[in-house]
Amino acid sequence: MFENYLLSESVLAGYGNLVAIYDLLPRFYGWKKRTDFGDGLCTEFTGSIKGNLFHVQMTAAAIQKRIRIKDDSHGQPLEEAQEIIPISTRTRTETVLMYPGMREELVEDALRKFSVIGNGFVDGSQLRVRFTIRDLMQELARNGHTYSCNEIKEALEILNKAHLAIKYQVDGGVIEESSTYLPHLSFAHKRKVVDGNDVCIAQLHPLIVGGIRTNSFRMYSYDTSMAVSSSLARYLHKYLSFNWLNASPDHPYTLGLVEIMSATSRGLQPRMNDNTRFMEKALQELIDNGALTSYEKETIQAPKSKRIVDARYKVWPTNEFVSVIIKGHHQAKAGDAKKQRAVLTKGSSLSRSSGPRAAITS
Repeated sequence: MFENYLLSESVLAGYGNLVAIYDLLPRFYGWKKRTDFGDGLCTEFTGSIKGNLFHVQMTAAAIQKRIRIKDDSHGQPLEEAQEIIPISTRTRTETVLMYPGMREELVEDALRKFSVIGNGFVDGSQLRVRFTIRDLMQELARNGHTYSCNEIKEALEILNKAHLAIKYQVDGGVIEESSTYLPHLSFAHKRKVVDGNDVCIAQLHPLIVGGIRTNSFRMYSYDTSMAVSSSLARYLHKYLSFNWLNASPDHPYTLGLVEIMSATSRGLQPRMNDNTRFMEKALQELIDNGALTSYEKETIQAPKSKRIVDARYKVWPTNEFVSVIIKGHHQAKAGDAKKQRAVLTKGSSLSRSSGPRAAITS
């Protein structure tokens, strides 16, 4: 099944794979300061996706950060006191709690991109990715996201330490998974300081492996997703890429405002005007980045009232978006054919070997 997850040479550049459940749940903060969560170490999200209830609990990562000291012990500005303050005392190490945000989302997407182009390998029931920090820096920079070596190392540490507990209702049952985003992370280096050229190995989330095993993944335009600037627009692009299987100019897709906003880390806001503003800004960004051509809005009012309680948005795809969906169909069919050939080959092999063995045992 892992071979089916790999992208063929004809669609390698610019594409990736989305995994059912994992890519449709709120997993990243992209809308407020990630350390601004009061006295709690975790936060929870509940909602439904296409009628399936979910519950996500996100626990912040505790990481060590170097904090610059602005003043010395005598109240002198640091710029004036640098000659008398040793360098070692100009910064201090503090433990900071951080949720995964947009930076971590982009880093994880880049790692998953590496996994479909030959850098991934199966280790038992785990999917691991081999890379260097410099690989990640260059991949993110190629898509307009510039981060330093230390910023990427910090993002990897947050993904390795922040925890997700997921419950998802589907097909009359409940899927539960509790893990960090990257359950295993290692740096193969001999120096005290990790630099950009050190080889790293990261284990991807178990739900990604589960999606590969059940063939529950879809190809999408990785380049388009990386190009949008807001987390909501990125979520909408992934949601449409996974669910809009008959995308064409004649088949618009209808998005429910309340359902979509409830499935994001932003959540459904108390003021409906805020929800519609966020949604329409994200849709416009998808139009600007060549995924959609237009949208139409229909508001839903409460019975016997003018109060707006929901809205539906009909969206129309560009030819580029439709082309990606068609390529995804072809990729899925090729994977199914490969799987069927493997089953037939295995069955034929067992058939050939069963005769002699049966004669001997009898």
